[in-house]
Amino acid sequence: MQLRVVPGAPVCSLLAAFLLTNLLLERLAASAPARIVTVSSAAQSSGRIDFEDLQGEREYSERKAYPQAKLASLMFRDEL
Repeated sequence: MQLRVVPGAPVCSLLAAFLLTNLLLERLAASAPARIVTVSSAAQSSGRIDFEDLQGEREYSERKAYPQAKLASLMFRDEL
């Protein structure tokens, strides 16, 4: 799968947090008790993730992308 980032898409902040967390995960585990803080907003409550169109190729809207990115951030946090 090739990742295509739409200019201005909030997905960039999600990917940055994902990458940073994964790069630091081993070190965080070794220095327990460690914490990872996730910052979100109420926008996540209106987020819906379309797994058939993750990159927004069929329909892209920043109004939909922001809540989707916030929801994905919380889902990532829950999987940690």
